[in-house]
Amino acid sequence: MKNNTRLHKAANRFMNMAKELNVDILPMSLGKTGDGRDRVGLGIADRDGEGEIIPFNDIKRDPECRSDLPPESWEEFLEIQTEEFIRKDTDYRHKYTRGLLKHGKIIWEWEVEKKLDRIRTWIDRCELMVKGEGLNNAVGDLFNYTVMYEMYMEAADREEALEMLNKTTFKWYASAFEPAEWVDMLVKADLIGPDETMVKGTVFKFMGVADLKA
Repeated sequence: MKNNTRLHKAANRFMNMAKELNVDILPMSLGKTGDGRDRVGLGIADRDGEGEIIPFNDIKRDPECRSDLPPESWEEFLEIQTEEFIRKDTDYRHKYTRGLLKHGKIIWEWEVEKKLDRIRTWIDRCELMVKGEGLNNAVGDLFNYTVMYEMYMEAADREEALEMLNKTTFKWYASAFEPAEWVDMLVKADLIGPDETMVKGTVFKFMGVADLKA
């Protein structure tokens, strides 16, 4: 049997989620087949051993309310976004930073608000119309825009701002603050409301740190 890393990853996340929810995934009898053989399937049950086992086939699923899988950790998120920064900044020829140099903070606010509104749309409607750009894209982009804004703010002049656009410097700034501090920057800038718990929780989740309280 060949090693399927994607399936192993999905299975690990599935079992970790069951653990967080204090439930067990158990084998259960599903009765008999037409020719008298036993039918065995999987069900979900409370970990305390009380109550019935509910077969997966009986669980109602909402096909609309789906999203892409978040990164498994903050470290994985940082690695992904560092590589994404290099790709996009190269393709767009430093356009975002050149926009900051010309127009200032409003460029950061404009870009981040667009991504936050996509997150709000997903929360409200449980779906996004542009299927190729999910929550990983939205959270990744708003994070990268914020990291690059911090880099721009630290630069002494235009030349230094453009020189800082490299993998090493980006990763240093990206890891200089904890996830909660990055999100707090958005709250203090009035880009996320103090009571937008679901927005903050979604950002945390897709930063790979879903255990943080929003």
